[in-house]
Amino acid sequence: MFMDIIQTIKQDLIGAMKSKDTEKVATLRMLQSAIKNKEIDMNRQEMSDEVIIEVIAKQAKQRKEAINEYEKGGRAELAEKEKGELVVLEKYLPAQISDEEITTVVKTVIEEMSAEKGDFGKVMGTVAKQLKGKADGGRIREIVESLLQ
Repeated sequence: MFMDIIQTIKQDLIGAMKSKDTEKVATLRMLQSAIKNKEIDMNRQEMSDEVIIEVIAKQAKQRKEAINEYEKGGRAELAEKEKGELVVLEKYLPAQISDEEITTVVKTVIEEMSAEKGDFGKVMGTVAKQLKGKADGGRIREIVESLLQ
């Protein structure tokens, strides 16, 4: 799949250039650059699907944070630009699971660990590992906090 993701990004970039979609071109070039930087950081080792997904997820998270900050600052035009980039990035991420599915996983982990209020870190760590790439950490955190009260 690793090569599939890379090839898909390259093909989508070529398509975006042909259709003169400048926003998509810029976003995909930025994504390619982030992937290349990660490869360099790893001393050019073979990159797994998980690593590629992590890079894309990190880029998406940065966009979400920027959107939030721009909206707080009343910069709607910049928030819209970031939203457009986020839509492009999310195409390459695995589908996110629903809050109900997250809740089911969290409840199972809490039962297995016999967790209580003070075990937030343990529960959060276990659930985050299980749902890596499938759910946003912020959503997981909210659900774990609500269930451990």
